[in-house]
Amino acid sequence: MCMVNIDPKNSYLASANTTNTVHIPSTVANHPDAPENVNQEFSILNIIPSLISEKHKKAAFVENLVDTAGLIVEVIWANFSISPNAKIISLHVFLQETLRRSRTSYSTLQTALFYLFRIKHKIAFLSQRTELPLTPISENPPDVIQNSCQNNDPATCGRRMFLAALIVASKYLQDRNYSNRAWSKISGLTVQEINANEVCFLKLIDYNLFIAEDIFKRWSSLLLRHIQAISGPDISNPEAFRSAENLNEVNRFRETLRLMDPKTMECKRTLVFGIYPITPAVSAPGSPRE
Repeated sequence: MCMVNIDPKNSYLASANTTNTVHIPSTVANHPDAPENVNQEFSILNIIPSLISEKHKKAAFVENLVDTAGLIVEVIWANFSISPNAKIISLHVFLQETLRRSRTSYSTLQTALFYLFRIKHKIAFLSQRTELPLTPISENPPDVIQNSCQNNDPATCGRRMFLAALIVASKYLQDRNYSNRAWSKISGLTVQEINANEVCFLKLIDYNLFIAEDIFKRWSSLLLRHIQAISGPDISNPEAFRSAENLNEVNRFRETLRLMDPKTMECKRTLVFGIYPITPAVSAPGSPRE
């Protein structure tokens, strides 16, 4: 069960057995777009305090964030196959363990996911290279991640790129960071692999790590609005993404992610499920710093 642990400087999500840890900065409640500005498009920020203070909501929120991250990875790397005989843990467990071990902050996770979203067109281009084989099979059981990239190119592996995006976002946003040696222990990859994945990711994103404030708000709002649509207004269902009754909403979210332009945060065309306008729901304290 998820335990409440409110620090005056940094409120965060933490479970009793140290699993499912995602930090949420306490300053989010003091954001200028907070609940008192009810006529502003980001006024729904008032859900954040309740997510911080209520145990059951906190646990459910973390699970929904993990499922959201998994959906984003699946959408971007949809055209890359993994051998059915590969000894690899599920994507959900990989994401859950990576976030737990690294104690990733909420704003860092949002930023890392947007970084992945920003490179999706380049991943789509890579998927058109028909010479890429299936993911190679590892004979050894994995820790958190294993050699799951195609053609020895880490860009073809959603897990490696998620990890690299998390590392880069953490270094960009935080004054104090894990070394790549520490990330090696967290992930089970060698330091050399961590370095190679990071360089690969930075090249894919053209070393462009800044996110304009309006884009960042729209991105974080988009994520929370869809989580609410799937899990309920108070985000109280930890199994929502895996429930058959929510399949249509999950597919709607998937289609939105597939069609959304990361530069404008607008869909390229009308969704197959009908028009689904972007109405920002919630934001982190502000845009990643310049």
